[in-house]
Amino acid sequence: MGTALRQNPNYFHNDIDVDFLVWMDVETTGLVAHDGTLLLEVAALVTDLEYNLLDETGFEAAVHWPALRLQVARTMADPYVQNMHQTSGLWDKSADPTRSTPVDQVDTALHAYITSLVPTARTARLAGNSVRLDLNFAEMFLPKVAGHLHYRMYDMTSIDLFVKRRVPVTAYEKVSAHTAMSDIRESLEQARRIDRATFG
Repeated sequence: MGTALRQNPNYFHNDIDVDFLVWMDVETTGLVAHDGTLLLEVAALVTDLEYNLLDETGFEAAVHWPALRLQVARTMADPYVQNMHQTSGLWDKSADPTRSTPVDQVDTALHAYITSLVPTARTARLAGNSVRLDLNFAEMFLPKVAGHLHYRMYDMTSIDLFVKRRVPVTAYEKVSAHTAMSDIRESLEQARRIDRATFG
């Protein structure tokens, strides 16, 4: 579906504003973006408004940090976060320059990925669960990416809380592996389930 959509000659030239969703999840050392917290991993998928993926693979990258800075952030992190990233292996991945990438290069690469699918700035909305957190970290660590996104957001956590009060939605048990790509694919599936339950 995604490839066929991009081959449509009217794909970028439509009388109606084209809109997209950039589904993004970040793994971090805390809930608040500031000098003491770090972005450890980011993943993104791009869809149209019908939740069709424009690219099946998506983008995924672990962020590399110098050992001392990473250790300080790890020490400051909540014990739950420390254990979560220990279980997923993200602490080790972020410390290993062969398996992770400096944050400025991640910003450039993710921006290039998004603009390859959505070249016009401010025509893609950030989507995911509790996306204000993701945007906060993007604004701090991924400024090129944040600058390309529309100011409006598509927060599945808020939508889910609102819809479930009125509409029966098929239960969806999330794996919650706490890797960025796994989490964002679950957010997309949640959107599809809510859409089917609400609109058929």
